[in-house]
Amino acid sequence: MNISVLRRLLVILGALTVAAFWAGTAAAAPPVNDSFAQATSIMDLPFSDTADLTDATIDPGEWFPCYWGNQSAWYSYTPARDKVLQISASGGTAFYPAVHVWRANGTDLASLSYLSCAAFGQQTTLKAQAGATYFFQTVSAYGSLGSVKLDVAEIPPPSNDDFANAIAISSVPFSDAQSAVAATKEAGEPNPSCAPNVPDNSWWYAFTPSTTESYKVSLGSGTWNTETVYTGTSLADLTEIGCRSYGGATMAFRGVAGTTYYIQVSDVYSGQWGPITLNLDVAPPPNAGFNVFPSDPSIFDTVNFWGLSNDPAGNPITSELYDFGDGTSAEGCCPNVVGGQVDATHQYAKDGDYVAKVTATTSDGRTATYSTTIHVRTHDVAIEKLLVPQVARSGQTRSISVGVSNHRYTEPVRVELFRSVSGGDFVSVGVLTHDALVLAAGRTTAYTFNYTFTNADAAVGKVTFKAVATIVDARDAQPADNTAIAVPTTVTR
Repeated sequence: MNISVLRRLLVILGALTVAAFWAGTAAAAPPVNDSFAQATSIMDLPFSDTADLTDATIDPGEWFPCYWGNQSAWYSYTPARDKVLQISASGGTAFYPAVHVWRANGTDLASLSYLSCAAFGQQTTLKAQAGATYFFQTVSAYGSLGSVKLDVAEIPPPSNDDFANAIAISSVPFSDAQSAVAATKEAGEPNPSCAPNVPDNSWWYAFTPSTTESYKVSLGSGTWNTETVYTGTSLADLTEIGCRSYGGATMAFRGVAGTTYYIQVSDVYSGQWGPITLNLDVAPPPNAGFNVFPSDPSIFDTVNFWGLSNDPAGNPITSELYDFGDGTSAEGCCPNVVGGQVDATHQYAKDGDYVAKVTATTSDGRTATYSTTIHVRTHDVAIEKLLVPQVARSGQTRSISVGVSNHRYTEPVRVELFRSVSGGDFVSVGVLTHDALVLAAGRTTAYTFNYTFTNADAAVGKVTFKAVATIVDARDAQPADNTAIAVPTTVTR
């Protein structure tokens, strides 16, 4: 190609580039719906539109509740019937796309009531009323430039929104998630007895069990969801048989084969918390249990049975039958209290190993049994003798004998000897540990100490001895007689 032809092509390309530049510059004009008065009217849903806000302006008095901006575009919508709308703003080219949702109470900007907002493609919902006019203000927020895309769509109610369209549950386990955002409430629909307030939405399931047993129904996480189980054939003749409310509501009901049970799910906060999952399955058995105190009882102790029974399916424990393992039994006093409550008390007549058990029953008839072996051992020693000299001299070593009686079990006993000091206190002077034998009445095992009297004892003129006996590896059932204090010994120089 010769140089002159190449130059002509470069000139042409340059001209085309300049023309394209000025054409692009001319296209960057305010959008047709730049002002509130020129809002684009949305006729059909779903609706989608992108407006270039680069040269958009704002009206006098226009404001931005969530996302401030120097540019905006306006859309209006007046539904012919009640609808639930999903609205979002996403970036065409804008760095920070956002939308504000308003309701018109007149004809100008000052009449608008702010409802909600969304940004970066996130969604906000609107329960739009028939005949009311709503405005959507798109914004390229915080000084960013570019185009913003608005999407508006209707959210349909759940397919099982009406009782007549209840989803049939053919088998368990079953799980289904529905959103309450667009759910409605039929005329004549019963209100759940356990709901904290009257819900304005619901959706339905129908379950006809093939076997008679207990079934657990629960809801996924949510702020205050409600599940209610009914029997009947129409809205007019439903009978409530169970109701639970709050996030993760759980309960069990006795399902009779061939009977249809209707499950009503509601969200009392009008679907602001996302999809709610219903779960249905065979109910597990309850958890039966108890603790005992003291854990090492004797025949002198009243044993407290602290109930721990509960139902993972959410129903109350309605009865607890205790079998103490010695031929006696009792009803638990407080089956609906989970932990921290004495359900029953019992005193065993003699030492031995007893298998104690509790049978817990739920309100729908499920049962479970828990058992444990209670080892009853009565350990009891006593200081029967404390033999000390009546008179002693300083520097003299004398024997002090402690006689320990034991009529139960031969076991190690620790005896500590104390002497008095000024001020009324006692200090230890020796410890002996060995087996205390099981002996007949009147006989004792001796613990013999040697004590050398001191000048300090003589200065006071007397010393008092105290002995304390302690069973080494067991609890003494009657510890009051494990301490003995002797008559004071007179001490001279």
